[in-house]
Amino acid sequence: MHEFSIMSQIIDSIKKEIQGHEDACVKEIYLDVGELLFLGEESLKLAYDSLTEGTSLSGAKLFVEEVKATVECSKCNYKGGVEHEHEHGEREEPHHHRHIIPDFHCPECGGKLKIVDGAECILKRIVLEKD
Repeated sequence: MHEFSIMSQIIDSIKKEIQGHEDACVKEIYLDVGELLFLGEESLKLAYDSLTEGTSLSGAKLFVEEVKATVECSKCNYKGGVEHEHEHGEREEPHHHRHIIPDFHCPECGGKLKIVDGAECILKRIVLEKD
């Protein structure tokens, strides 16, 4: 699972952000995770719990907000979401991440699309509580 690798990097970022606040404990963590990263919320939470067990971050609530993908076409100026296709060709709802492939061709002109949003993972907010 690549969730563990990414979560490890997020935890490193959290630790850097809270340096100098040793008198407070982390209560909540908010992440914005792009739809195109195909990171499952439950898998991220499992990775977080596993990687922080026995540390000062253990017990903090993790909130994950999915950022919908937005793409644009430089050819016809289309701007919108991404359609997903199942491995075998049928269309799939975007929230079913297993075995789907995003279609990066413009639905209006067939041109190639540029990703505007939905491929990011952002540590949005850390809530601390003083002891």
